[in-house]
Amino acid sequence: MLVKALVNLIVSIDLSDEETVDSDFASSAFEDVMAAFEELSEGDRVVISQIIQSMAESESSSARREALLELPESFGLIDEDD
Repeated sequence: MLVKALVNLIVSIDLSDEETVDSDFASSAFEDVMAAFEELSEGDRVVISQIIQSMAESESSSARREALLELPESFGLIDEDD
C-alpha cells in the first residue's frame, strides 16, 4: 500500500506542469526516492517493479500508464538492459 501511494505521488509530480510543482522541488524529491531505491535489495526492487507494472496494467489514463511503465527504469529499479 505504501509503495502504491509513493508511486502515485511520483507520477502525479512527474505529470504536473511547472506552475503546479516547482521543477527544483520535483528533481530533489525524485533524487531522494532514487537514492532510497538504490539501498534496496535486488529482490525488493523486483517486487516494487512488479507492483508498478500491475498498477500500469490497471491504469485507465494513458499518460499515467506510460509514466508508470517508464518509472522502474528511470528510477533505477531495473537496468536498461532488463
